[in-house]
Amino acid sequence: MSVLELRGLHVWFDAPDGSAAHAVRGVDLTVKAGERVGVLGESGCGKTTLVLAAMGLLPSFAAVAGSVFLDGLDVLGGGEESARRVRWTHAAMVFQGAMSAMNPVHRVGRQIGDPMVFHGLKSQAEAKRRTAELLELVGLPASVARRYPHELSGGMRQRAVIAMALACEPAVLFADEPTTALDVVVQAQIGDLLAELTERLGLALVMVTHDIGMIAETSLRAVVMYAGVVVEDGPTRDVLTAPRHPYTNLLLEATPVVNRDRPLVSIPGTPPRLDEPVSGCAFAPRCPRAFEACAERPRLQGAGHVVACHAVAQGRPA
Repeated sequence: MSVLELRGLHVWFDAPDGSAAHAVRGVDLTVKAGERVGVLGESGCGKTTLVLAAMGLLPSFAAVAGSVFLDGLDVLGGGEESARRVRWTHAAMVFQGAMSAMNPVHRVGRQIGDPMVFHGLKSQAEAKRRTAELLELVGLPASVARRYPHELSGGMRQRAVIAMALACEPAVLFADEPTTALDVVVQAQIGDLLAELTERLGLALVMVTHDIGMIAETSLRAVVMYAGVVVEDGPTRDVLTAPRHPYTNLLLEATPVVNRDRPLVSIPGTPPRLDEPVSGCAFAPRCPRAFEACAERPRLQGAGHVVACHAVAQGRPA
């Protein structure tokens, strides 16, 4: 059963000079209940914009086309009112930077309990008891509820934000770069915690990151984005060990690997400007396998492990 469906999703950001950046360009994505999906790609490829659109959290200068369904409910059809009904109850977000995601003048317990009360799921007393349970679920003592965000370490704050995201028992948990600014030990702990919680609670996890190691540890499915489109989608093991798209392959070659004696390979060129029209395959100007057919935009093809690449579709040698 699908708990998240994106159909033909487009997002534009208006600029003061009257131009618009086409940040997400016709993405289709389906996530099943309990599935752990990692969304991977360079900065600016549209990863965060994608999940913010799915939550109805884009700013007022963004325009959206297409549709988003959470548990079968239309997120975008009724504007902010329909988004507010499903936000936190059907899908919740672990934001990048826990300190920025929390209100510095309210205690942690109130920030975890308020969504339950706001959505009418718990009384104040019930929300207080549930808050203590959630803190213990993410590995924090119940006493943390009485503390302010600045009194916690970075790892403790991130655990508290995860507890807040779980407050209304959503079906989908989005995590946007959840380990940013944390040391490597705490990063691993947070990654393990997210994987454990989603498996235990039956949640779908959609994790946005540029950290390939985090994708390998936490996700069973990897989605690779480039210039606002999905270029590869498949089981994580297959995508990371036998990538099919030239961009995915170069992205892996540009990533350092411990105990592997091989030179790092930088990806030539730069991504396209998304405030200008992008014709054909957006990666073609940087691609070592580009040929005449790349003047037309490729579509995702395949079964199980899909890729948007003319060279792969035609079986051209690497």
